[in-house]
Amino acid sequence: MRHPDQLRVRNAFFVRWLATVFSGVICLLNAAGCATTPYTFGASNRYIESPQLAEITGPQFERGNPNVVLDSVGWVIGIPSKILLLDHRVDNHRVDRATEAEVAAYLEQNQLRTVKVRVNQYHPGDDWKRLVANKSVGAGWRYTLGALSVVGETLLPGR
Repeated sequence: MRHPDQLRVRNAFFVRWLATVFSGVICLLNAAGCATTPYTFGASNRYIESPQLAEITGPQFERGNPNVVLDSVGWVIGIPSKILLLDHRVDNHRVDRATEAEVAAYLEQNQLRTVKVRVNQYHPGDDWKRLVANKSVGAGWRYTLGALSVVGETLLPGR
């Protein structure tokens, strides 16, 4: 049996330790949401643009047509996200024109001329062409992570 003083010391230590950990967690959570400066738009001279990518870019914003099979599979695969986020609109592939306009304005304000935005479109062949032509990213990154990304979008299309 332990002496009551030993238990009191051990309990006091545990309470102090718990208070320290709790305070640290609270500080981290408070610091995580801090914004130090307002957003400023970028300029094209801050980005590396690939001339080859600019040549094959074509229209910067493209909208696809509904695909019953892909959209149905995507809806089923998205069930865990719908449950986790408590929002039935997750992965519903309905992007309205106002959202498209906001994205287009963002691209224009930041002078992102070689960024391609595809809404509900499935074109893995075009994605491979853009990946190969994008000389602004090193070949090591393009042919490892970039290739994995395109393969992932090809096999499990997010549209």
